[in-house]
Amino acid sequence: MNEQELIENPEALLTLIQQAVQQLVEQRPDTVEQEAQLRAVAKAVEQLEKQRVPVPDSLRQTKMTLVDQIGQYAQFNRRLSALGAGLTEVLDMIEETTGKLRQEEKSEKQPTPRQRRSKNTDQLVTSQSVLREYIIQALKELGGYARRYNVLEQMREMLKDRLTPRDIETRGDGRVIIWENNAAWERNAMVQEGILRTDSKFGYWELAENHS
Repeated sequence: MNEQELIENPEALLTLIQQAVQQLVEQRPDTVEQEAQLRAVAKAVEQLEKQRVPVPDSLRQTKMTLVDQIGQYAQFNRRLSALGAGLTEVLDMIEETTGKLRQEEKSEKQPTPRQRRSKNTDQLVTSQSVLREYIIQALKELGGYARRYNVLEQMREMLKDRLTPRDIETRGDGRVIIWENNAAWERNAMVQEGILRTDSKFGYWELAENHS
């Protein structure tokens, strides 16, 4: 099945992803035994060195082999974590898109993000213009180019004293924080206006050259 067929058949794409993840999990090495062996070998090497007895090359080689095996386990975990982070970004993109479509389907009388008030707090959310300002500032502090997650983390730190109670509420299924979702909408507007690059790597936000 080629790329276009997968795009047109999301169920098949989901199945493919699930199969790939399952294979990765099944290949996950078990290093409990190797870690125990390494502790024993390291202790033996340490005792020999304290006694100023030459450490056999075979013992040193065993130690290096065990370290390498355990290192491969750590590398596997990094790959699995990177895959998880990537899938989370995909889910966020889907939620952003479907949320925007739902918003566009509502009556034009519905308040915009700039006007929306909380039923509980009667407070406005942070304006899109302010979010734009902090997107630019966060990207500049991150070198003009960063993962979406890192940009939002940087913005959260800068906005921590400005976010309203409504900003930190969630919408939809409870996964999407309002200010982060609004920031993603603003990012899309900035791309259309040429403030952010349109050809950035998937999951990354990047200032255009004339705004960096």
